[in-house]
Amino acid sequence: LETALSDKDRRILYAAPLRDDAEKIAKDIIELFILPDCPRHLRPEWRAGDGEYLFHNGSTIRFRGTNNESVERLRGFGYHLVILDECGVMDRLRYVVGIIRPLAERMGGKVILATTPAETPDHESTDLYREHFERGASVIFTILDNPRLTWDQKATILLNEGEKPEDIAGILDGSKDATHTNTLRERFSRFVTDS
Repeated sequence: LETALSDKDRRILYAAPLRDDAEKIAKDIIELFILPDCPRHLRPEWRAGDGEYLFHNGSTIRFRGTNNESVERLRGFGYHLVILDECGVMDRLRYVVGIIRPLAERMGGKVILATTPAETPDHESTDLYREHFERGASVIFTILDNPRLTWDQKATILLNEGEKPEDIAGILDGSKDATHTNTLRERFSRFVTDS
């Protein structure tokens, strides 16, 4: 949204494995947390048929999918910002990035890859993360970084994931590791596999 409002005619692509996923993930966040107190003159118009927000200054946020050959339909466009979300479940991720990167380069834009670690370490997102980490071009956010959740809410989430009640305080203060694979992967962005 900041990119869309920063100048006229900004083009933003938000892509997930499926277009429906992209719309649900981002549109929910935008509608629930950002637009309720947005001034009317800045509020974008949602165009359901096109799967995009259109801003009064001509900027667009477009939602698209990458799996099932959908990425081929992205060719020809240029973007100031591309966000590839849920990369850990995208088919042929390196191919997707190979198509997307030139689309951003044409506009002097950037590409952001976002995901929790894939369930299997042989997914292309694992190597891409490591390559970006080695260049200092990565960041990790965990449940501990979420400002929308209270300590009690975080504790409840960890309990629901199966963590032991006596371990919760230590997990939340960082003195103890979670024990469940799903908790480590989904809540702490760790590269782990199920035993």
